[in-house]
Amino acid sequence: MPNNDFLVLLLPPSPTPETEAIAAAWRIESGIALNVTSSDSRIDFERHWLRPYGDDAFCRELAAEFDIVLETPPDDLLENLEPHWIAAEGSESTARAFIANGSVAACSIHTGHGSIASAMAFADMFAGQVVAAPAFIIDLAQTEASWKVTACLPAWNAALLGCDPAGVAHALRYASRGATRHEIRAGRSRRGK
Repeated sequence: MPNNDFLVLLLPPSPTPETEAIAAAWRIESGIALNVTSSDSRIDFERHWLRPYGDDAFCRELAAEFDIVLETPPDDLLENLEPHWIAAEGSESTARAFIANGSVAACSIHTGHGSIASAMAFADMFAGQVVAAPAFIIDLAQTEASWKVTACLPAWNAALLGCDPAGVAHALRYASRGATRHEIRAGRSRRGK
């Protein structure tokens, strides 16, 4: 496993206020943040240092080009969860939580007036009991009874929706990784290379 003290965040070529906020937080915690394209000559780092963040196509293109594994929750995760986790009724408020290594890295209420403390407590309980990926996000809805999960998605392409950029930057450290030699060989054989 590489030393995660120095990592390189790869961002889309056109900065946005959101990516600039994450880049600033990343530079404090982890190292370099670059706005790039997949053919950018500045991407001259070991693959295990690279962490893409951006839209789905951008991240998948970088992952293919540089042998990066994008950590993604299983597609069928929600349908396999116990019913007490899932929202089945209307919501009063919604929240997003970035999860990293089994705990909440960042959380925000993005609609309504729900309690951030109760949303974080629910998200932390979920993160401690459900292993979806090393880093991922959950979207929550507050019902009359409690918070419930409405979506579980990859962290590497999730919008902040008010979450603290420093916490998101921390989660992005675990949202992808350099592929192992075995994963590289298997991927190339599937692609016919």
